[in-house]
Amino acid sequence: MIDEAMLRPGRLDKLLYVALPTPDERVQILWTLVKKTPLSEDAKEKLPSIALSEKCTNYSGADLAALVRTLLFA
Repeated sequence: MIDEAMLRPGRLDKLLYVALPTPDERVQILWTLVKKTPLSEDAKEKLPSIALSEKCTNYSGADLAALVRTLLFA
């Protein structure tokens, strides 16, 4: 969502809609986010199930990045 003030004429030249990732794309995004992070074998096995979880249905890439930071640094 974008603040309505940003949608006033002259603020943004174009609006670009980016759809939310599919479940398979969420798996790829999570793998990309943790690519350089050392993970236990248990964590590696759980990663796809987290991405495919119904709880992550409306998660964007930014939401998934926040999830990874929360899980890794909690």
